[in-house]
Amino acid sequence: MVKFSLKTKATALVTAVVIVVFGTMGYIRHERLATELLHVQSEQQAALAETVAADLADKLESHLTVLEQSAVPSSPASWTMPRADRVC
Repeated sequence: MVKFSLKTKATALVTAVVIVVFGTMGYIRHERLATELLHVQSEQQAALAETVAADLADKLESHLTVLEQSAVPSSPASWTMPRADRVC
């Protein structure tokens, strides 16, 4: 069996500790970034949904206005007339 000197053992121990510390720091940083990214993505999706909903509401309002403006009042008497005789 090979015997290592105290200096070699100390170097190996310090190297192992440094690797564990940096690995742990990297993992923690990765988790924080992932959480932050999910939060930002959620906010962006909510903002996009609000924008799309507002745009849809504007378009529906515009279409409703056009329909209201182009609507022709009718009387119950005109409902029984054949279509060709109706006055529009």
